Amino acid sequence: MKKKSVILTLILILFGMGIFLVNWMQYTTYGAGMANLFSEGEIIDEIIIENRFENYGFKLEDDEEIKKFIAVPSNMRLKRDQNQRMEYDIFIRTNKKSYLLALGKDGIQIDRNYKIIGDNILFQLIENWDMEYEHIDLRTNEVIQ
Repeated sequence: MKKKSVILTLILILFGMGIFLVNWMQYTTYGAGMANLFSEGEIIDEIIIENRFENYGFKLEDDEEIKKFIAVPSNMRLKRDQNQRMEYDIFIRTNKKSYLLALGKDGIQIDRNYKIIGDNILFQLIENWDMEYEHIDLRTNEVIQ
């Protein structure tokens, strides 16, 4: 009887640890997600941010602006999630390849979908960025007049 109690207790402890581990693995930060996205030696050339619904956007090409885009929200907490409404498409072009991210008020898609825990610093940054909005043809990377 005592042996069964010990085995049952061990099973419950292992089960609890498994649930904790699975739940813990669902969390990350924006900075970690972005770091995992790029390969070694990859340099960002430009970032194009397009509003999906209002058909405008702007382009970041200055190194300081690109660093700001990556660094300012780097501690933003994320949790894996399925359904979030996205409002911005974010195209990142590097010296090796291009990436597509999506951003909404409550979520972001980097390598998978995430819900943003706490303040959405990146969304606020984009909404308040002091840039001239333009219509950009993403196929040619040219401004549409």
